[in-house]
Amino acid sequence: MASPSEYRAVEVSRQQRPWMLRLFPQGLRLEADDGADSIHLLREQAVPSLQLVDGLLARRVLSLRRPRKLALRLEPEGFRALRRWIGPADGLRIALRGRLSYALPIGTLFLLTSIPLPADPAGGVADVRFDVASAIMGAALLLNGLLARIRPQRVLLLLDSFWFLALAAQTAYRIGSGASWLWAGLIALQLFLVRSGIGLYQDLAPDAPIFRGE
Repeated sequence: MASPSEYRAVEVSRQQRPWMLRLFPQGLRLEADDGADSIHLLREQAVPSLQLVDGLLARRVLSLRRPRKLALRLEPEGFRALRRWIGPADGLRIALRGRLSYALPIGTLFLLTSIPLPADPAGGVADVRFDVASAIMGAALLLNGLLARIRPQRVLLLLDSFWFLALAAQTAYRIGSGASWLWAGLIALQLFLVRSGIGLYQDLAPDAPIFRGE
């Protein structure tokens, strides 16, 4: 059996316990330095069990969903090695699950808010017209979320980025129409999600530098 690659990690918790990540060809093992915990996963368990987070609020985090919940922050070298170990195909499935886990409920919400409502003269409530933009945004998000589940493809990450770009444009239009400038902070978040989606699209290409060990 080949010797495992070893990388240090720190638990994302109040205790900040140190852990060791060991990567084998056939699986990975996580061991707490105090010897109180250890977790072993086979390679085929990676997609349903792992989530990788490297974003605005959490950097280089390995989040374990099963057999128990655990979040570990890795050093840059360890995070890159874990992504190489997972590979582009499984990495894409994990990334799509993380990016589009919100798609079905939020897409449904957009569709519901686009529904026209009749006026209520007695209550002084005006009618609500059909919101074409919300309907299109909701339908696009639902379709992208469904495709991510049944036919995962890298282009879905780009489509998700375009969706957030459209949402940022919609938010900017509302600010220009009189909404509070406090919404500008939301635009910054939406544009970050645009950039991160494009970054994932590039990073998860089968011939990306990370998978060539560069």
